[in-house]
Amino acid sequence: MIEKLAQRAVATCKDIAHGLSALGETGGNLYQALRSLPERFQHDGPPLLEVTIKGGTPLTLAEATQHHILRVAQEAVANALKHAQAQHVAVVFENSPSGVTLTVRDDGIGLPPVAKLRVGLGRATMRFRASAIGAGLYIKNLNNKGTEVRLQGDPS
Repeated sequence: MIEKLAQRAVATCKDIAHGLSALGETGGNLYQALRSLPERFQHDGPPLLEVTIKGGTPLTLAEATQHHILRVAQEAVANALKHAQAQHVAVVFENSPSGVTLTVRDDGIGLPPVAKLRVGLGRATMRFRASAIGAGLYIKNLNNKGTEVRLQGDPS
C-alpha cells in the first residue's frame, strides 16, 4: 500500500511538473512550441514575428534541454517586443548532428550603450539556461540595426 501511494505521489509530481513546462502545451514538442510563439505573443501592429525551423534531424534532446531552449526563445522574443521598437523579429532554430542554434534577431534600435544597459534578470536567466545545457549565449548589438540573441552548442 505504501509503495502504491508513493508511485501515485511520484506520478502526480510528474504531472504537475509537466504542466509547469512551457512544452506542456505542445505535448513536449519543441518544434511546435517554437512555431506557436507568434500566437503566444499575439499583439496589434508591428513587429512581425516569424519562426523558421531548419534541419531535418529528429530531436533527441532531453526534455529539460528543450525546455531551456524554449524559455530562452521566449525571453529573447519578449525583450524584442518590449524594448526594440522593431518592425520584424525573426526566430530561427536549427538542429543538426553538430548541435543546435537558436537565433532571435530584430531590426529595432539595438542595445543601449554599456553605461545605460540595465542588468536585468532576463539576460541573467538566459545565460543560466544556456550554461545549464552546455551551450553558449551570445547577445550582439547590430550597429543600431537591431539585436541578435544566439544560443549555440551541442547539448546532447
